[in-house]
This record gives sequence, structure tokens and C-alpha cells, in this order.
Amino acid sequence: MEDSQKSLKKGALILGVSAIISKILGAVYRIPLVRIIGGDGVGIYQLVFPVYALLLEFSGCAFPTAISKLIAEIKGDDVEEKSFALFKSALSLCLILGGIATIVMIALARPLAILQGDERAYIAYLFLAPSIFLVSLLSCYRGYFQGKMNMKPTAFSQVIEQSVKLAFGLFFASIFMPNVPLSAGGATLAVTISEGIALIYVYVKFKRGVKMPSSLPLKNQNKDGIKTLIKFALPITFTGLILPLSQFIDSFLIVNIIGSYRGDATALFGLLTGTAMTVINLPVAVCYGISTSAIPSVSREKGANRKKNVNGSMALTLIVSLISAVAVYLFAPLIVKILFGNLPSEQLSLTVSLIKTLAPSIVFLALTQTSNGCLIGIGKTYIPMIGLIVGVVVKTLLNLMLLKNPTLNVFGGAIALNACYFVACLINFISLVISGVSDERKSIKTWKYAN
Repeated sequence: MEDSQKSLKKGALILGVSAIISKILGAVYRIPLVRIIGGDGVGIYQLVFPVYALLLEFSGCAFPTAISKLIAEIKGDDVEEKSFALFKSALSLCLILGGIATIVMIALARPLAILQGDERAYIAYLFLAPSIFLVSLLSCYRGYFQGKMNMKPTAFSQVIEQSVKLAFGLFFASIFMPNVPLSAGGATLAVTISEGIALIYVYVKFKRGVKMPSSLPLKNQNKDGIKTLIKFALPITFTGLILPLSQFIDSFLIVNIIGSYRGDATALFGLLTGTAMTVINLPVAVCYGISTSAIPSVSREKGANRKKNVNGSMALTLIVSLISAVAVYLFAPLIVKILFGNLPSEQLSLTVSLIKTLAPSIVFLALTQTSNGCLIGIGKTYIPMIGLIVGVVVKTLLNLMLLKNPTLNVFGGAIALNACYFVACLINFISLVISGVSDERKSIKTWKYAN
């Protein structure tokens, strides 16, 4: 139990530190980016990411979670052979899914941009599309290392992503101005380059640090591994698809509904998702380390030890998120002045108000994130999906009602986000309490090669 707790805390610390560094780099990136491309450019930039996130989930972003849990459960003398077989199965599947998702995004770039209400975003879609394939492969390597409770490759690759995106993003955004759509597209091209370099890093770490098993998996073993991965990853994938799908709906609703009575709807959408949510997501990202480490840590334990790991993860998340929410609310004006000081005074004031409105989401979203990890660790993979579905339904209904009010305008979207994460968090919490963190049948046993 002591070793498990140490591994959990160590993994959470490593990923938490990397998340802080990554988010600081992301914030540093946003400051000059907003200055270069303005609120309108940020709005275009943000329009493409809900669809991007949606296709990422389809292409296999659930596999790090699936691989880490399944590898953490493997026992016996041939652990490395079984682990490598799972990894190879996941890599084969992600090659296919990532390729398909990239092609789909390229093919639908212009229709999607038109559907969202701003055709100028199609260039950003085109430049961003190849990164889906790269992230899909990157996810497999990260999942393998996380299953071994080695969080360093994931942590370092995240910092690499942000560093490369910062350098290339500002470069491309600058050279393409004053063409705002092309400049925003250049910023998304930097994302593709950053994922490619991060993939090279984890590939080199894998080749140098992972000893190849003496016997490689046979074709039928790969098939069994793929079946197991799909069976386990399917509900996680559906869960991951919900928020991006919801964000895509938001981008359509916010821009089109507010656009019916205001001419700056895209800019308002950019302020909500590209500035206010950037601040909100910083402390939530710190808690990401807790949720990621909780999956293999909880999966390895049984009974009372498992319950202690779950309670410890939730308590640590609650403490960090509460302190963060209060700090963000109190220091919102200073944060906005430092990060987005170049915005017009009206937009600065609006961003401060949005951040204060969204501050409760830090607690709800962080707890939802960690409770998702705990529920996946104990085998209840469908509960996070149910919680998010109910939350998104509540959010969509509130958006339809509140966005039509010119007085509320974009604040209707902020209120709806708070409600969404509160509902999802509540359902997860109730499920954890009712389940008593009972032991679930080991998912790995469904894989013939592991028996």
C-alpha cells in the first residue's frame, strides 16, 4: 500500500509539475498570440478545436487510459511480453484510426467552417489535420509508459509540445499577418509540428528504454489484444467524444445565436473559450496528474487499499482545486492584465467577469476529471460517460435559453458550463459512494494471451 501511495503521489507530482510548466508556456504563448492576431483571430483559432478534439477521441485518445489500466493489471512471469503485445495491438489500431480521422478533417474543412458560421476557419482546419494522426500514435507510447507508472515520458513530451508550439506558433502568426485567417491557420500548423516532435521524443525513449521481449506476439494474439482494447476503450472513447461534441455544438450555438443580435459573436466566443477558459484550465491541468496517476494506481489495488487510493486522489484534488478557484476569482483582474493586457478595455473587463463566473468550474471540472480516473480504475467505465451526457444535455438546454438573452449574451454560455461540470461531478461522486469502490473483474482476463 505504501509503495502504491508513493507511486500515485510521485506520478501526480511529475505530471502536475509538467502541467504547470505546459500551461505557463501556453499562457506565455497566448499573450503575444492575442496581440498578433487579435480577438477575431483567436475566435477563428478556437473554432477548429472542438472538431479537432472530437476527431482526436475517435482516432484513439482513449488508448493511453486503456493501455495504462490493462498493463497495470498484468501479473505473472511474462509481464513484458503481454505488455508489448497490448502496445503493438494499440499501435496498429491507432495507425488506421488516426489516418482516417486526418483524411476526414481535411475533406470536411470548408463545410465545417461554413456550418460554424465563419468560413475563414477552413485554413486552420487544413493545417491542423495532420496532427490528429501524430497524436494518435503519441497516445500509444504514453499509455505504455503510464501503465508502468513511468510518467516522465508523458510529462516531458507535454512540455516539448508547448515549447515547440510557442516558438513556431508565434513565428507563423507573425509572418502571415495582416492576413488574419492565414495567421490563425499558421498557429494551428505549429500544433502539428509540435506533435510531430513530441512523437519523435517518445519513440526514441521507447526504443532506448524498453527492452524488447524475446518472443513477439503472434497475429492471433494481436487480434485478441485489439478486441480487448476496443472493448475496454469504447466507453472511454464515447466519454471523450462527449465534451468535444458538446464544444462543437457550443461553437455553433454561441456564434449563431449571439450573431443574431451582435456583430462580434466570433470575438465573444474567442474570449470565452480562448482567454477565460485558458485561465480556468490551468489549475485543472495541475489536477490532471492526479487523475492520470489514479488509473494504474487504483487498478493495481484491491479492497481497502483501493478505497484509500480513491479517497486520497479525490481529497487531494478537492484541496488543490478549491484553493485555485478562490485564487483565480480574487486575482482575475491581475491575471487578465498580465496575460491579455493588449485587449481593448471593454474586452478586458468582459474577460475578467467571465473568469469570475467560471471560477466554480475549476472545482467541478477537476473533481470530474479525477473521479473519471478512479471510476475507470475500478472498472466502471460507463459511469463517466453517463455523467457527462447528462451534464451536456443540461448545458445545451441552458445555452438555448440563456444565449438568446442579449443582456446575458456570452455569460449564458459560462453559466451553462458551470452547470454541466457540476452535474457530471455529482453523478460521479454518487456512483463512487454507492459502489463502495468494489473490486471489478480484471479486464485483462478477457484477453486470451494474458491467461
